[in-house]
Amino acid sequence: MITHTGALLIGTYDNFTDGDPSGFLCNINSHMPTADENRLLFIERTGHIYQQKQQELADKILQLIKDWKKERYEVII
Repeated sequence: MITHTGALLIGTYDNFTDGDPSGFLCNINSHMPTADENRLLFIERTGHIYQQKQQELADKILQLIKDWKKERYEVII
């Protein structure tokens, strides 16, 4: 069982999800005890290898890290 808070990401064209990548990711998250605290990231119009979406993926991950850092700082204050 995964008990850590974190992020899950998926491409909205991922074809290993029975045609519903967003639902697939939401379903996985719903089975985690930290579901309400997890972040779900959807990379639009790409599959599981994020072809030609590498910059968008990097930007979303960078923003996620910045948000986490800011949230952590706000909790400490």
